[in-house]
Amino acid sequence: MKRAEQGAAMIFVLLVVATLSIVAVQITEQLRFNVKRLDNQRQNTQAYWYSLGGEQLARTLLEQIEADKPVHRGQAWATEDAVFPIDGGMLQGRIRDAQACLNVNNLLVMRTPGEAEPAPTASQQQFVALLGLLGFEQPRAELLRERIQDWIDADFQPNGLNGAEDLVYSDREQPLQSANQLMVSLTELNLMAEMSAQEQALLEGMLCVLPVSDSAVNVNTLSPDQAPLLVALLNAAISQEDARALLQQRPENGWESVDQLLADPLLAGKEIPEDYRATLAVQSAFFRATINVLYFDTRFNLQSLMKLDNNKASLVARRYGELF
Repeated sequence: MKRAEQGAAMIFVLLVVATLSIVAVQITEQLRFNVKRLDNQRQNTQAYWYSLGGEQLARTLLEQIEADKPVHRGQAWATEDAVFPIDGGMLQGRIRDAQACLNVNNLLVMRTPGEAEPAPTASQQQFVALLGLLGFEQPRAELLRERIQDWIDADFQPNGLNGAEDLVYSDREQPLQSANQLMVSLTELNLMAEMSAQEQALLEGMLCVLPVSDSAVNVNTLSPDQAPLLVALLNAAISQEDARALLQQRPENGWESVDQLLADPLLAGKEIPEDYRATLAVQSAFFRATINVLYFDTRFNLQSLMKLDNNKASLVARRYGELF
């Protein structure tokens, strides 16, 4: 074989070896990627099942609440951030009373086509008052109230000066329609009124979404930091300072009834309208369990809304990830 032919053959062999080396590296990398992906899937699946175990534990704790008895923060279910070790990590869980907040779906008012706009309900007035206490300007608070009303009612009549139905939303750069059903998440506020990060922070812990439009607020599970909410619920009958003191001095096992709350010396002589009283309660039916799982390299978050009825806790909804 001539020297030129030998050189060409050697170059060919080198090219083949180089190609095979590249292919081998790619196969190895793909194999490594697939192994890692499968491991991640396995970890995620295991973390998911651990979170369901935490949800079941929450259900068991809720079913220990005595029927027809006050629900308060001194009960076993209200333990702060319980932590349980698991193989390869930890599980953290907490339960919150989902009625320790103002349910925005309470703003719903049904009216027939052509019917005049009714006077604001107690819940609607409480909503506007709460936002004012949190620092919202009156026009902004009224806009949010009217937008929420139109978002959740079934008609196509805008409420007030700032209401919005399909005609308004369809004219946007990214058109949409009003839901015409109860809200399922506070993130829907962003669709109605483009909430700023500051506004969202102010509303955190004060507003919530429940799958009903007639829920009362449990005054036994409000924290002192929710004093503005209590002021709004009581028709501004007391100051925020007195509301905070009232919550701090609350009986260890909560108030036995709304009447006991209203008989407190801080509320002596204060007239609370009957429709405002109807928005107060000392019991709860809805609870939210938050389960955080750390399993090796995987973090998993589960939010479970549960309803307690006759000592039976049933699942209403699950959500993965943090809430608004």
